[in-house]
Amino acid sequence: MAATGTEVERAETFGGSGLVPIRQSPAALQAQANEIRDLMRAVLREGVDYGHIPNVERPMLFKSGAEWLLKWAGYGHRLERVDLERDEHGRKFSVTYRATVHPLDDVQKVVATCEGYCGYDEDRYYQSVETLEAKERFNASKYKRAVKSEKWAKEYRAPFHSLMRMAQKRAMVGATVAATASSGIFADEFAPQDAAPDLLNPTAWAEYGWESEAEHNDFRTSLRDLLASMHEEDQAEFKAWRTMVGYNVTGPASSRDEAEEMKAKAEALQAERAQRVPTTTAPAREEEGDEDSSAPF
Repeated sequence: MAATGTEVERAETFGGSGLVPIRQSPAALQAQANEIRDLMRAVLREGVDYGHIPNVERPMLFKSGAEWLLKWAGYGHRLERVDLERDEHGRKFSVTYRATVHPLDDVQKVVATCEGYCGYDEDRYYQSVETLEAKERFNASKYKRAVKSEKWAKEYRAPFHSLMRMAQKRAMVGATVAATASSGIFADEFAPQDAAPDLLNPTAWAEYGWESEAEHNDFRTSLRDLLASMHEEDQAEFKAWRTMVGYNVTGPASSRDEAEEMKAKAEALQAERAQRVPTTTAPAREEEGDEDSSAPF
C-alpha cells in the first residue's frame, strides 16, 4: 500500500546530470523567505490561497496558493499516477499521484517531487453503515430529536474522482512547499487544509457526508437565512461559540456533523431570545462587503 498523505523528496539530480551543488548565502535565503511572506501579504488571500486551523501555528497552503508560489518561482509542475489499489471486491480503493516541480524553461530538470495519497481508509471518504448509525444515534440523543434511520440506509462512499483530485492536490502542494523551501512558513499537514477550498467545488456535498447536492444546497440556504435573521447579539455569541469549540469563525464547516451542530446552536440561540423577548426583533443588518461572513458554507 502507498504511504498515507504525502512523501516529499528534494531532487539531487537535474536531468540525470548527477549531483548539482546549489549554494546560497544566508542573506539570499533570508531574502527568499521574506519574498514569500511579502507574496502572502500582497497576493495570497486568506481562506482562498491559505488558511489557519485550530492548534496549528503555521498557516496551511491551499492549491490556489501553491499555484501562485510556482508562478512566483518560475516553476511548472506535472502529475502522474503511480499507484491504484483495489479492494477484495475489485473496487478502486486508493490512489497515489506524484507531482514533479520543474523550471518552466527546462521541463527535464527536477526541483522537487511529492507523492500524495488518498483512499477509502480515510473517514471523510468512507463510513460504514455501523458508523453512520452510531453517529446518527449520538446526534439524535445530543440534540434531543428523533432518530433518522434513513441516514444509515447504506454505507457512505465518496465518488472516486474526489479521491483522485485530493491525491493530486496533496502531491502538488507538497511538491510546491519543497521546491520553494517554504516549509518553515507553511504547515506540513495536508488533510485539514483541504476543507475550505473543497466546499466551493461541485462535489463537496459528497465529500462531506451529504446524500445529494440538492440536500447540501438546501441546508446551506436554510442555514444562511437562519444566521442572517439572528439578532446581532446572538450573531456575536454564535461566533464566540465557534471560536470556543475550535471551529473557524468565518471559514466553512469541515463535515456535515459540524454544520448540523452549528445550525442546532443557532436555533438554540434564537429560541432563547424568543423566550426572553417575545416581541419580534428585526434581523441584524450585514455590513457592506461582508456578506455571509458568519456562514459556515
